[in-house]
Amino acid sequence: MTAIKSKHIGVLSVVAVALMLAVCVSPMVFTEDSDAATGDGTIYLRPGDTYTWTPTFNIDASRVSLTVNASTSTTAGSFSSTSTAGGVTASVSNKVVSISVDDGTAASTVYVKVKATTTSGVSQTATATITVKVIVPTISQGTVNTYLGGTVSIQPTIAGQSIDGKTVTYTMTGAPSGLSINAANGKITGTVAASEQAKTYNVKVTGTIGTTPTQTFSTTFSLVVAASMSLTAPGAQYTAQGTAKEITLSGTNTTSTTTWAITSQAVSGISMSTATGASGKITVASSVAAGTYVIDYKATNPTSGQVVTQSVTVTVGNVAINSVTATGGVGGNVSGGKITLYAVQGTAAEFTVSAASNPSAANLALTMSKTGTNADKVSLSGQKVTVANTVEAGTYTFTLTETQASTGATASVQVTLIVDPVFEFSNSITSGSLSVKGAGN
Repeated sequence: MTAIKSKHIGVLSVVAVALMLAVCVSPMVFTEDSDAATGDGTIYLRPGDTYTWTPTFNIDASRVSLTVNASTSTTAGSFSSTSTAGGVTASVSNKVVSISVDDGTAASTVYVKVKATTTSGVSQTATATITVKVIVPTISQGTVNTYLGGTVSIQPTIAGQSIDGKTVTYTMTGAPSGLSINAANGKITGTVAASEQAKTYNVKVTGTIGTTPTQTFSTTFSLVVAASMSLTAPGAQYTAQGTAKEITLSGTNTTSTTTWAITSQAVSGISMSTATGASGKITVASSVAAGTYVIDYKATNPTSGQVVTQSVTVTVGNVAINSVTATGGVGGNVSGGKITLYAVQGTAAEFTVSAASNPSAANLALTMSKTGTNADKVSLSGQKVTVANTVEAGTYTFTLTETQASTGATASVQVTLIVDPVFEFSNSITSGSLSVKGAGN
């Protein structure tokens, strides 16, 4: 970057006061600039800068000639119309002194002396010294990725900005609302406003050094703001013990590089089977024991750094039929998936099925159904099986099945129903003979 300064150099107003005259009785040749500001005779230039100074004299300028010398030493060498030292070139043309710094020049100090020579019968000279400090401040910052509502905290890399204790002030342009810069150290912090656009922002950070002349250095970096992710609540999930289940996880603004992971305590048989992609997938293996599990998980955008969390409740169901109690009949315990029930012809009997539901929640209520050739011999109501008094004596078989409403878990028992006839006993003897033998007979 090349900065061209064309104003009269005010810092030399002080230098002019300290002019070195070759002859002590000679009058001053340089005079203070009318617009000069106070200064210490030092100017600060960056590589590529050019600075000019047009001195004024206390005699007719046409009688004055100027020559210059640039040196890294305070001791001047030979004077001429142009002189170079330490990457700094001083030249003079038409009573205007130009000082330029070559591109690529490292930080250094060069002393530029300007000699004014007059001829008025007796030659007079006067020398002004300009201390040129070549400064190379830099600021850099790589691409930053974040998201709408994301927190940003970055410190650009800054070097060479501390110059003779001069104050440096940092400013920023092009950033989304919600971010600010620390004027003293250039650190950028804040939260990107959710109302902003998801796009790439070209952010420029500029450091301004309070030197003479004022110097600035800057950098522009990309701030990539992604749309904010959110996860969709999957709702309650159910499966029967022994039956595997896959649960698809989705969200808004997830990408193909989004990573998914379970964050809750591990449950044997429950895993994140799809861990990368716009959607994730949890698999519940058939081996998972009956119960209710709350699975916490997260989705991470590896580019923007956003992490969002969600949870899913998984209920694995199991049902068992344990026993049957009876009113007007005889029940019993289930053994090996089978049970025998008894009733009497002409007498209504009611059997109540006792089934275990795991988990035993209201929304997992059991429903009972019947199947089989003789299923029409009984009627069902809730957990009760009724045998009407009109059912004829005989042996009937059918199957009762309990189904867990939400999980689909089932348990079945094979029922043998024996309906006995009314029992009659007769002790009359209608034929044959009866002989009783006593003792000794």
